[in-house]
This record gives sequence, structure tokens and C-alpha cells, in this order.
Amino acid sequence: VFTSMFALGLLLIRLFADRAHIDADCVLYGNLETTASDTLAGTGIPRGVVVNGAMLLFNGLLVAMFFKELRLATFDPELATSLGLRAGWVSLALMTVTAATVVAAFESVGAILVIAMLIVPAAAARLLTDRLSLLLILAPLIAGLGAVLGHVGVLTLPKMICSRVGLPAIDDASAAGMMAVTTGGLFLLAVVASPKQGLVRGLLDRFRLQVRIASEDLLGRLYRREEGSKVEGRGLRVEQQTNEPRSSWTAWFARRRLLRKALIQSSASVDELTDAGRRLALDVVRSHRLWESYMARHFDLPGQQLHATAERVEHYLDPNLQAELAAELDQPSIDPHGRSIPPGN
Repeated sequence: VFTSMFALGLLLIRLFADRAHIDADCVLYGNLETTASDTLAGTGIPRGVVVNGAMLLFNGLLVAMFFKELRLATFDPELATSLGLRAGWVSLALMTVTAATVVAAFESVGAILVIAMLIVPAAAARLLTDRLSLLLILAPLIAGLGAVLGHVGVLTLPKMICSRVGLPAIDDASAAGMMAVTTGGLFLLAVVASPKQGLVRGLLDRFRLQVRIASEDLLGRLYRREEGSKVEGRGLRVEQQTNEPRSSWTAWFARRRLLRKALIQSSASVDELTDAGRRLALDVVRSHRLWESYMARHFDLPGQQLHATAERVEHYLDPNLQAELAAELDQPSIDPHGRSIPPGN
């Protein structure tokens, strides 16, 4: 919310107060390009390097010396207080050091880059790891990479883009702004491609879950076909599987998965359970009918609603939950529809 409102404020300044004397170049955009010429008297060392380098050294020593105390007071203040550590004072000291670091960096790099580097690298690193120690390594690396790529981008991208679209060349692009944009791009890359929390990983996990559920549904249908169609045959034709309210791609992958794992076998476009598939199908049907029995005992619901609920829950009942349900229901052998409940494997 803060960064979004800050960006909106920058847009409003550019639209309605661009000529107002608020020293935006210093406060917002910084003087990153002229840092090398602003040196300490008689040394030739840029003043921004000395100030920000001193803050970097101080922050590094602070984290190295008080890492355990900072971690405990930040993530579990109640425990820290019970151990005699004043979590409130530690939090106040941390905020004070953060504020001092921000103020020290404002003049040389500007508020835009300060806020971007304060928030975005840590957020991107958090998407990549759950370990605090590794996060403290990744965040500076992401910030450094964003700074390097942003500097390269501000030297090359404006000329490249302007020449392609036929616009006059831009010679005064903001390095700080480009670094902020580049760091934001790295964050978006982490959002999309994070191995644990990325959008791609989430889509793959959801698709795998859909395929697993569709596979178990197919096993259950084949088992019920065997159970109730002694005259019509044990198998299920492939075209009979297309009436399910699932995408054809999901159903196709589910069937291929079962064939690959030798849980079903196909002959003349008719699928049948193998011995291994029958054992897994028994487990799915047992979960389904146990849940129907549980719902029928505790809730006054029509049979169709019992079935619809069990269709969803059956995929999440492991053997331990099955045993608990069976014990609570006094080891039932018949479900509310009069069908036998398969024994546990």
C-alpha cells in the first residue's frame, strides 16, 4: 500500500506540480550521476561513498553482533521479553537505525531508490527462501544486481528505444529510477518463477492436484463399474469417460498417468483396473463411503448432497483419518445408500 501510494504521489507531482520548487531532484530522484564529483575536501573520495559506506559497515556489524537478539525480538517478542530481552527497545533501536540509514542515502540516491531498495530486494528474497540467514544474503545480492542492471539499462535502453520508435534521443534519464524499475523487474521474476511460491509453481501444483483427483475419480468409476455391472462387463469405454465435468486435457493426462503407472490397462478402447489399481480404487471408494456415513450420522442431508460432498473429501482422507472415521462409526460395513464399504488395505 505504501509503495503504491508513493508511486501515485510521484505521478501527481509530475502531472500537476512538476515546476514547483520542492527540490525534487534531490529529495525524490537523488544526484546519483553527480556523486563522483561531490568529494570530501582534499581526499578525492565521493562524500556519498563515505556516508553510505559508513552506514553499510555499521549495519553489517550490528547484524553480525546482535543477530540472535534481533531475530528473537522481531519474530517472537513475547519469548524475548520472558528471557529478559526488552523487545520493545530492540524494535525501537532497529527502527532508529533504519531511519538513519534512509536519511543518509536520501541525498545521494533519492527517495525513489531508497524505498525501492528498502522493500523490493527483501520481498524478492522472501519469495526465494524461508531461511532468514539465506534471505540476508540474497537480498543484498538482488539489490546489487538491480543496481548494475539499472545502470547498464539507463546507458543503453533510452537510445535503443528512441531510435526504434523514431523519437529524439533521451540524454537525461534517471539512473536511480532505472535501478528502481530493474529491481522491480527482478521482484516480478521472483513472483513468477520462485521455486516454492512462484505463480508457475502454483499453476503446476494445482494442475498436478487436478490430474490426481481426476485419476482417483476414474479409478473409483472403474471400481463401481466392476462392482455393479457384472452383466455389462468390468471395463469402461474411453468415450464413457468424457461426460465428467472436467477439461478434456485434465482427463487425458489423468488416463495417461494411470496407464503409465500400470494402474489401469486398456484393450480395444476399454479400460480395466489392474490389481494395483484395484487396491488404490478400494481406498478411494472406502474414503467416499466412510465420509457419506459420517455425514449421514451427524447431518440430516439428502443422499445426493452426501454424495457430492464425499466426491470432494475422498481425495484428502489418508489411512489415519479413515481409521478414525471407522472407529467413530463403529466399523460400518454399509454406507447410507446400502452399498458395502470396502475394508481398509
